[in-house]
Amino acid sequence: MWAICFPLHSADWRPIGGGRGGGPTRRGLLRLRDTLSEAMDRIRTSVHDLYKDSVDFQAQLEQLVQQFTFCPVHLDYRLEEDPGREIEHCFTAVVKEGLNNVARHSSASRVMITVREHPALYQLVLQDNGANVPVRAEKGLGLVSIADRVQALGGRFFL
Repeated sequence: MWAICFPLHSADWRPIGGGRGGGPTRRGLLRLRDTLSEAMDRIRTSVHDLYKDSVDFQAQLEQLVQQFTFCPVHLDYRLEEDPGREIEHCFTAVVKEGLNNVARHSSASRVMITVREHPALYQLVLQDNGANVPVRAEKGLGLVSIADRVQALGGRFFL
């Protein structure tokens, strides 16, 4: 049985199977495997970068604000630099939970969300004009989740 392999340059063909050329063929196949592996790594990186670019943090927050119907929300977004995916995911989850808490536990007529960049930190402030509802000694699962997310990134959560 014979097969012919045409590596990157057709002039470099070597027989595979019964016959001479096992050494060069193996090297050629290894080279082809390495080239394909490198190409796949580049494709993965490109797709990852495209996804990252397509998920704009400010646009995500603006969409959450638009979807919130309980009361008007003002977003004050002041980031110059990309805070990184982990912080973006954390802030997005905190805003979702915070708005959920406003709708469930507040008599607010407006909400203000501020996202700021300071020299040494990123800051997210979510405040409403609703009545101060006393926080039970055992915080709700949502507040615990917020605190856990923030602390996992080395941040601090103030209520």
